[in-house]
Amino acid sequence: MNALAPSNEKELLNRLRSGDGSSFDQIFHSFYPSLCYFANRLLADRSIAEEIVQDALFQVWQKQGDFYSFQSLKAFLYISTRNACYNHIKKERSKTLRLETMMLDHEPDETTVLHTIIETEVFAELYQAIEALPEQCRKIMSMIVDGQKPRDIAAELGVTVSTVNSQKMRGVGLLKARLSGEGLATLLIIISGSITRH
Repeated sequence: MNALAPSNEKELLNRLRSGDGSSFDQIFHSFYPSLCYFANRLLADRSIAEEIVQDALFQVWQKQGDFYSFQSLKAFLYISTRNACYNHIKKERSKTLRLETMMLDHEPDETTVLHTIIETEVFAELYQAIEALPEQCRKIMSMIVDGQKPRDIAAELGVTVSTVNSQKMRGVGLLKARLSGEGLATLLIIISGSITRH
């Protein structure tokens, strides 16, 4: 999620409460990637996760007059998304005995949800930092974080594998100055192949 200065957050919420559609578009694009990641971690179903997040964000537009701080807006979105994910799990449980058995073993508890929210915020920080990189470096780092291999990236972008690797090293160097300890550690783990993105 893109970070905003407190004054900009206040202005954005004021515009939202007045019914300004462009402010909702900005909020949508700021929260959508992180919330999709969060929902997909709970459900392991990207298409359902995206539908749930779109519904949660649409509720923000319907309740536009209810939000007086970005923290309350963020809390509403995470709680709404979490609850919708739980409801989806419960509906799936009732369909077959196999699904019910699986969900009894794997329904996330509150500790897991909290951990996933923290993880989501770290990835949001990482993606935000990558967006500020020079164009070619940004493209390559985004593809690496999404789990693509250097050879595949080179073929898709029409560059050499050595170019991909040199841009990766450049990207890591630039990101070191922009990321928190958790964000940098996550980046290095992804690059080492220890994390597989969904």
